Amino acid sequence: SSYERANTDWLAKCRFGIGIHWTAQTVPRNGPPKPFQKAVADFDLKGFVAAVEHAGADYVLFTAAHALQMLPAPNPVLDKLLPGRTCKRDLIGELADALAANGKHLLVYYNHSCNRQQDSTWEKAVGYHAPNKEQFARNIMDIVGHMGEQYGEKIKAWWFDSPYSLDPRGPHNSVTTDMTSFQFPWEQFTVAAKVGHPARLVTYNAGVNQTFLYTAHQDYWSGEMVN
Repeated sequence: SSYERANTDWLAKCRFGIGIHWTAQTVPRNGPPKPFQKAVADFDLKGFVAAVEHAGADYVLFTAAHALQMLPAPNPVLDKLLPGRTCKRDLIGELADALAANGKHLLVYYNHSCNRQQDSTWEKAVGYHAPNKEQFARNIMDIVGHMGEQYGEKIKAWWFDSPYSLDPRGPHNSVTTDMTSFQFPWEQFTVAAKVGHPARLVTYNAGVNQTFLYTAHQDYWSGEMVN
């Protein structure tokens, strides 16, 4: 089916951005780590945005979830699937507003967290190992779709990681469930990812230095590089 790529001019005009991996596994330099909800509640947003401003970055790529499916924001879809994985504070929304007030963009990194049993409780809850994978795909799309609807234009772009744990066709294959006769619905996923803001950019990361396309229904290259 035909796909019209979203306009990437605003991103191309950016000089550079900063990617931050701040997750439920992030620990302080000193002292004991806080429970995730407390860490989110205590996150120094003012200091963070001041640092971004000082660096001169035009956008921030911020992690919604990585190895563990824990979001620094409310999300009723995730709550229903596995309670205790969300936060009262909406750090994503607050960050988007604070960046926008400074003329900067928010790009959101999201990982489905079904990677080699890093979050086995979640893999079971979301249906990654269920014989029928349709509901699993729907669950992931619903989480992302709800975020898109919730934030609208505040999320300017998605950066989706680990498609290689959902689809064995690419340069990496870290699928740890039976995907026989199931093709992950990337085109449908892109539709879900654009809910609330059709101009939102989408990319699927095929891995370091890789350009493999899981689908042409995306708007820019993920560009994961290692120097």
